[in-house]
Amino acid sequence: MKHVFFVSVLFCLSLIANLPAAVVGWNNNGTGDFGADCRPPLNFDGEKGLGVRWKAKLPNWSNSSPIVIQTAAGLRVFCVAEPLDYSPLLLCFDGDTGKELWQCELDAVPCLPQEQQAEARALAKKCWARNRALKKLNVEAWKLYQASKADWDARPELKRKDDGVTDEGRKKLPPELEPLLKRGDEQSFLFIGIHNAWGSPSMFCIKKNSIQQDHAQLNKLGLMGSSWEMQGTWDGAAYPTPVSDGTRVWTVTMHNLYTCHDLDGKILWQVRIPPAGIYGPGQGGFSTSPILVDGKLISCAGDFTRCLDVANGKILWEHPLTRKIDQNMAVPMAMNLAGQQYIIGINGDIYRLSDGKVMGILPGETHRKGVNNGPIIDGDLVINIGKVAGDSDAMNLTAHRLREQSGTVMVERVWCVEGRSPIHLSRSAWRGGRLYNGGTVVDFTTGTNVAVKLPALNPGYCGAGGMLAGGYYLSWDFYNGKFLWRDLATGLKVGEGKLPVNPSDGLPLTIKQEQAIGETWRWLGAATPFAWKDRLYVRAYDFLWCLGTP
Repeated sequence: MKHVFFVSVLFCLSLIANLPAAVVGWNNNGTGDFGADCRPPLNFDGEKGLGVRWKAKLPNWSNSSPIVIQTAAGLRVFCVAEPLDYSPLLLCFDGDTGKELWQCELDAVPCLPQEQQAEARALAKKCWARNRALKKLNVEAWKLYQASKADWDARPELKRKDDGVTDEGRKKLPPELEPLLKRGDEQSFLFIGIHNAWGSPSMFCIKKNSIQQDHAQLNKLGLMGSSWEMQGTWDGAAYPTPVSDGTRVWTVTMHNLYTCHDLDGKILWQVRIPPAGIYGPGQGGFSTSPILVDGKLISCAGDFTRCLDVANGKILWEHPLTRKIDQNMAVPMAMNLAGQQYIIGINGDIYRLSDGKVMGILPGETHRKGVNNGPIIDGDLVINIGKVAGDSDAMNLTAHRLREQSGTVMVERVWCVEGRSPIHLSRSAWRGGRLYNGGTVVDFTTGTNVAVKLPALNPGYCGAGGMLAGGYYLSWDFYNGKFLWRDLATGLKVGEGKLPVNPSDGLPLTIKQEQAIGETWRWLGAATPFAWKDRLYVRAYDFLWCLGTP
């Protein structure tokens, strides 16, 4: 598939040295293992200041995780923030002090033809301003609802109606809603009644004809609109976690914008890949975090697996996903077979790294939201989880051994745990031939549970899994801001922590993302903590915390 895209290369290939061995990105290196030599803080309390080295205010929220690297100039922490008007931000902090060193706008507009840039920027900012106005209106409406919940729940005219409340029904609405309804009319927002699905409590959405016209024009100009904008996205434009080789940092955004930065924030190159359609998938879980393999940047974004040259952003190969996914929070993984590198995609596709040839696909459906977050690699063994046909809750956890034979990759099933497995592979962690997830510890060789159990704080949708640091396993509950450490050998609790959820000194709720509207959705966000020696760095909504002995 050919693309017309624009690339700005600000350095030459001769400046690119061999990649260092240590590459950090989502979940450290994708395994969730931050090293047996870590000495993480086992007890902390953000509200009381216990075990807090520093905290830094971020410009906005994001589900992207922080990464930490040691540089010649000192310890550096990188993270991204959701747009304030259109473009996400990449930020760099001093890892010792929390001082913000720089921020860089991840702006796709300069990659467009010069004659399109002014119109594209104005239209993009209009869309984001409208989105913020919608969020503010929904916050105010939701507060009214909370104050009269029992009465409003009993009113049939307030039940959700996707096409909007009729004029006759509007006459029966509570009078306190009228000022908000008038504002909604002025801003082309549609009142749809009480709607609280998957963390997006909202009563207003953007009228489809209004948003579709704007998004069609955005697409014509070469940018991507978000189909979630009508009610707001809780995944965001900056979901993917950055990846670094210790000398540079790479980012991917919803807008299919790939950027390479030096450690001082200078943009070395940018590539924008035009969307395949008005709402070409790209936001949230459709843009899983990138990885680095042998001088190549691998990304699964917009329903494509792509391989870019880290030196200049040139697309070396790309393939549409053989099987579509819903949302996915993990990364593809690399596997070496007989001296040849292969990429195992998030949906089970197997690619040869050198030329992108599709060598096969792992059995099993891999598209459920927030569930299928593999693959998990150990030598020539790959573990993935697949949906069972006809049972939306049943999952098969399966291990396959891959082997190269005469230029092809053979897939052989080793074991399968059938049925309603507690393993979700959401933020899985593995070390030494064992998989830690969902309160269980699975032996890679046999697929059986070992004796020691590590019950997680929140084994459900967003909290399944955890991370390994030193001799401990950390799980967390995003919704309540709680953290729990367990000893790997005994499974016993050895420490706990707590951080404030949407702290009062953060951005006001009126301009925070929708999940902050309802009390049940005041949470930390979906970022994974990053352990570094005796510290734990946690992205908690619009704050970055460094935990450890001050």
